[in-house]
Amino acid sequence: MCAPIMKKSDWPRDERLIGNMIFAITNIAILTGTFAVVIAFSSRSLIILIFVRPLDKIPHSLISVVPGGIPLWLSMGVPIFITLTIFIGLPLLNRWLRGLLIQRFESGTHDPPADIHQRVTMLSKSVNMPPPSVAVVDSEVATAFTTGLRPNKAQITVTSALIDTLSKPELNGVLAHELSHIKNRDVTIMTAVMIPIVVAAGLWTVMTNDTSHQPGQAYGHRNQNSSHTFEGLISGMFGLIAGMFWVLACLCTAPFARYREFAADRGAAVITGEPATIAVALETIDSRSPPTVDIRLVDMSPMAILPITDTTDGWTAGWDTPSDWLPETFRDQLSIYSRTHPETKERIRRLRELEKTLHETDTSGSN
Repeated sequence: MCAPIMKKSDWPRDERLIGNMIFAITNIAILTGTFAVVIAFSSRSLIILIFVRPLDKIPHSLISVVPGGIPLWLSMGVPIFITLTIFIGLPLLNRWLRGLLIQRFESGTHDPPADIHQRVTMLSKSVNMPPPSVAVVDSEVATAFTTGLRPNKAQITVTSALIDTLSKPELNGVLAHELSHIKNRDVTIMTAVMIPIVVAAGLWTVMTNDTSHQPGQAYGHRNQNSSHTFEGLISGMFGLIAGMFWVLACLCTAPFARYREFAADRGAAVITGEPATIAVALETIDSRSPPTVDIRLVDMSPMAILPITDTTDGWTAGWDTPSDWLPETFRDQLSIYSRTHPETKERIRRLRELEKTLHETDTSGSN
């Protein structure tokens, strides 16, 4: 059974966490807007290079509303259309591809034991939300994760190793963490937040889609005629833009994802009233030796939302990224900073602090 449930209003607000989330989402919004403006301006510049003659008019045309007599629909409408197509089409394609991956993954799941379903139902009622569906996947990795863009379509998947490893109170804590993700609509929010990552990776893939994976050579045969030179210019320019914004997007979105995990930990503590038990569950999971197989889950952090890898690359549905082009030292550092889950020891530390706050609240209330 769960401990007595506390209301969120009974807990002190984590002002630092809230401030960090606001700062991160502001950076993401600015980055996404800048990315869209750069794509639109680059598209417009290419149109000017193609249609404006003589060439000495090009510099002035780049800053003119109607450059060189080009119709407004061509100088402004087409770049806006290209930008909207990229920023709407690529995320929709990504969502479809990730849906296929999720379906393939869930085809290997089965119904949970009756007591797991009962626990989820009980915890859901405590926060006044409909219980999500629950599934179990046979795996040596002890973890759980959530799928579904809307709460009424949500599903919590737990691994057989998690059920075998944790005690009942610890398992309650993990399930409560996943319910917090659902309650906070984290799958929906993170899908929106990861748009700059998805767009940058998708654009990079399109611009570098050849055997050598080199920008400027996206269309295979490297003939030396003017047509292929221009194609190389396009792929090189947009590939460079995509690569630059992919790096920036990793640095902006990953911190926000980590803050959502802290919020879910806090929500789980509110639901169960047992922050220390959740901390113990994390310690237990983290102490397990990683398996040598089951690549579906081996890079996943305990308690998560799909996708199942612990970096921003997990949201790109297998698309290419510029990581292989980066210097090894920079790439290693970026992989650390682009992790979507906090270090387990930091999560445990915060939960211990929350337990201390709860104890102090109980003590002052009894007096």
